[in-house]
Amino acid sequence: VINDILEISTLENGKINFEYKHCNLHELMNNLMNVMQYKKNEKDISFVLEVADNVPEVIIADKLRLNQVLYNLVGNAVKFTDRGFVNVSLRAEPVEANKMRLFFRVQDTGIGIPKGKLNAIFDTFTRIRTKDRIYEGTGLGLSIAKSLVEQQNGHIGVESELGDGSTFFFDMVFET
Repeated sequence: VINDILEISTLENGKINFEYKHCNLHELMNNLMNVMQYKKNEKDISFVLEVADNVPEVIIADKLRLNQVLYNLVGNAVKFTDRGFVNVSLRAEPVEANKMRLFFRVQDTGIGIPKGKLNAIFDTFTRIRTKDRIYEGTGLGLSIAKSLVEQQNGHIGVESELGDGSTFFFDMVFET
């Protein structure tokens, strides 16, 4: 919790130094799925990764920060889904020579988010509560993810229906 609070404070003050290096994107995505596998195994859900053929294997990125965003989104999807599926997909569109816009999408069949809470879901300390269950967490993960994406000139959003799951998505431009 303390680390999350320090992280959000650093992000809000624009003090994050991003370290861009060559990163094997396919390896990063497979590692993410492997790490989340144990949580998925505790539930009755399918867990699928779909990577489009045109997604480059190596990009120049801050691997730690990209992982942080993905772990927050995928971790939440698994946490809030008790049956059905969590699908993680990635596609690419060329922007210019040596640059690709990558589109990440995390879709689940979890509890969903009430329409009135969609605008606040990325705010600090926001948690969706249900009458019959308390979920762990600080309410900082999505705020951190949003800040990390936006400070790298990306866009993040969510679509959701209460009781029918959520789709979180973000896109960013990377050098290849």
